[in-house]
Amino acid sequence: MAQLTQLRQKIKSIQTTKKITHAVRLVSMSLYNRMDKQDAPLKFYTQQIRHFFAKILAQNPTWQQPVLFPVDKTNANPLIIIIATSKGLCGSLNANLFRYTEATLRAENSQAPTVIAIGQRAIKFVREQSNGTVLCTYPELNSNNFIALADDLIDKIINAPKTYSSVTFFHNVAPSFFMQKPINNPLIPMRLDQLQQQSNDKNAADATELKPLPDMIWEQPSVDILNHLALRYLRSSVIHLLFQSLRAEHAARFLAMENSTNNAGKYLDQLTLQMNKLRQSLITMEVAELSSLAPGR
Repeated sequence: MAQLTQLRQKIKSIQTTKKITHAVRLVSMSLYNRMDKQDAPLKFYTQQIRHFFAKILAQNPTWQQPVLFPVDKTNANPLIIIIATSKGLCGSLNANLFRYTEATLRAENSQAPTVIAIGQRAIKFVREQSNGTVLCTYPELNSNNFIALADDLIDKIINAPKTYSSVTFFHNVAPSFFMQKPINNPLIPMRLDQLQQQSNDKNAADATELKPLPDMIWEQPSVDILNHLALRYLRSSVIHLLFQSLRAEHAARFLAMENSTNNAGKYLDQLTLQMNKLRQSLITMEVAELSSLAPGR
């Protein structure tokens, strides 16, 4: 009888867990679908900013900006920005990112970096590491604050007391709904040849537009225009990085909760079958005892 009570309690606990995982799965799917609809316009905007910036930059190839083109070749003051999740229940997404980050930094063997951690899991990871200095942390990253967070990051990069020799983002991306992988995205120093190559790859039909146009009229100094466009390009790139990290998080959480819900259902079937067998055996035993006590036997 005690074993039957334990089985009933275990089944009730798993049913409660299954309801929770199912609810989290539905929320993650809803958030992913909403962000997936926003992905194409945001990607188009980022590509157009990159293409227009490269096209204008072709008119003034000698333009330099100390923040985007640091002169420190030894990378003595790098900035590392790690974007993880604010909540759990997303499988091995964060663990894979942290292993990839450790392996990459170990292979590069760079100077002790300045670190910015985004997400509670990233904050915990950074605090456990002794290498580097934590500049600031952002505990929450969601679809409502990622633009404001990107603006704050840009402000810290542009107005840093000492110019960073490099700025690299470590984050997750989702090439497809069923696959998420960690990558590192070096944002600074900016490489003009790579920028123009990316613009040509995304806009192959307009590749010839990147050549200097002799009839372009500059209503303002070209340096001012390029400085403004560089800031817009930097902002759009950071926003897109944060957005891609959020998409990967929701996709990973949906898959993890889908697997958990399915596993809970299979486990419930096994426990229910076991409980029914045990209950049937107890009923059979009681009937046998009653039959043995019947009068006339």
